[in-house]
Amino acid sequence: MGKVTGFIETGRITPKRRDKNDRIADWQEVYLKWDDSDARKQAGRCMDCGVPFCNSGCPLGNLIPEFNDLIYQGDWKEAIQSLHATNTSLNSPVEFAQPHARHLVLCPLMLSQSQ
Repeated sequence: MGKVTGFIETGRITPKRRDKNDRIADWQEVYLKWDDSDARKQAGRCMDCGVPFCNSGCPLGNLIPEFNDLIYQGDWKEAIQSLHATNTSLNSPVEFAQPHARHLVLCPLMLSQSQ
C-alpha cells in the first residue's frame, strides 16, 4: 500500500481552493487542478493500517487504501474502476478520477486532524 515510509517522508499538502466568488458563479470544482505528481505523493502517505477505518468513514463506501495505492502507482484507469466498484453513479471517463483523487487521497489523512 503506497510507500511504507511515505507518511513520515512526505508532508501533508492540500490542493488550493478556487475563489468562492468564482465558484458561486460557475458551480465547478472547488479545488484547482492538482498536479499528478502531488496526488501520487499524497497517495503514498496512505498507511497499510490492517484495519482501514477510512473505509467505514467514507459515506460512499470507497475502498480508500486500494484507491490510494492505484493513484500512487499512477494507474488512473484502475483507480476509477475501484471507485465504480462501490459507487456506480460516477461518470465513466478516466479523467474523472484525477479531480476526485484530491478528496479521497486527503480523506483518511484529514480524519487524524479532526480528532
